[in-house]
Amino acid sequence: MDTQASQPSQHPQIVVERPKNKLQEGKNGYKKIRQSNGLSQQRIAQQLGISKSYVTQIENGKRPLTPAIKEKIKAQFLTAPEKSLRLKGSIDWVSLHFRTLDVSQVTQEILQLNLNEFSLKEYGRYHYSHYYTYGSINVYADAKDERQGVTIECSGNACHELEALFEEQKRDWYSFFNDCLLYENQLCQEHPSPQESFFNVTRLDIALDEPYCVSGNYSLYALYERFNQGLVSSRKREYRAYIGGTMAQNEQESQGLTLYIGSRKSPLFFRFYEKDAEQAKMHRTTVEEIHNLYGYKNRYEIVLRKSRANRFIRDHVAESFDIVERGIAIINSQMIVFSDLQGHLDEDWNSLMSVKSDYNFKMTPRKPNLNQTWIWAERNVFPTLSFLKQMDEDRFNEYMSEAVVP
Repeated sequence: MDTQASQPSQHPQIVVERPKNKLQEGKNGYKKIRQSNGLSQQRIAQQLGISKSYVTQIENGKRPLTPAIKEKIKAQFLTAPEKSLRLKGSIDWVSLHFRTLDVSQVTQEILQLNLNEFSLKEYGRYHYSHYYTYGSINVYADAKDERQGVTIECSGNACHELEALFEEQKRDWYSFFNDCLLYENQLCQEHPSPQESFFNVTRLDIALDEPYCVSGNYSLYALYERFNQGLVSSRKREYRAYIGGTMAQNEQESQGLTLYIGSRKSPLFFRFYEKDAEQAKMHRTTVEEIHNLYGYKNRYEIVLRKSRANRFIRDHVAESFDIVERGIAIINSQMIVFSDLQGHLDEDWNSLMSVKSDYNFKMTPRKPNLNQTWIWAERNVFPTLSFLKQMDEDRFNEYMSEAVVP
């Protein structure tokens, strides 16, 4: 179903700030609340029921924060939700492009892996002539076109496998991205006056997971209805909903709701879906079993591409900001959810997206599945070894005894 979210012009333009542990005294504490969410002075003024000029005067130190305004800030920004509703953030997809032909150097400098640890796929993909795999991590290479360069692609599973490598290498996502920028500097020194950047982040997906809560979770169907009723003020005018299901024993089994906000061709869009239903379908079990085993409920994904993804990571390295905190700020800066036409906020949504002290960025290391690597070896390496052994067993044994395994 394709439709558009209307912009309720009679509604105040409000975004609710995530709660903080305490309100710092003075203009800096107030300004930090506004800037940490990317809120304009006009929006926070509407939220607090004061004028924009009053906000400017507060931030310039010309007027104090009155007790009444402090109480509004505490009531609207500093109330933490129950811990069971905390959002857990992770990186769910990352694609990196390097303008170089040296794929071996890229795997060594960025992934800290030797190229001979990868399996070679000798067929094209994404306009590349071939690519390499290490578990689910894909490295695409072109031996002739430097602009095509080398691309590292990590989907959801690959990101977990990369985090397992981080544990062994004593790295994390921040140091990983920092290593990418250091390698870019190295390429710049080797090739002065480049026409284009040597490194770009071409895609970044940030996942915010809402765990299952016995007392209740936010309903994505309710959010979808808010869009249909014109109760969502969003900078993304396009939204789409996909509702899947199957018939089993004369009963319909839901495969969950997926809601896209913004065009999937744009540099920024959101994908919200019922993760418990997705996992139940994948594992061929019930949603209730998924709740018990994994604790999944909803997932809120922020998909950044091209310039938005590249700028996000470069800013992250420069400023060392929290990825989950910035992700929530992006959602809050792009959409406001109301409960009625009188401009009252949807309290459940704002409670979920107002998490400051009760969220965390998580890494879920997972060892790579090397089945494909073994299959490749069985098809390409073992037959050659068998042939060589048959042709000259003494020489074969000599080579094998002297072989150096990295």
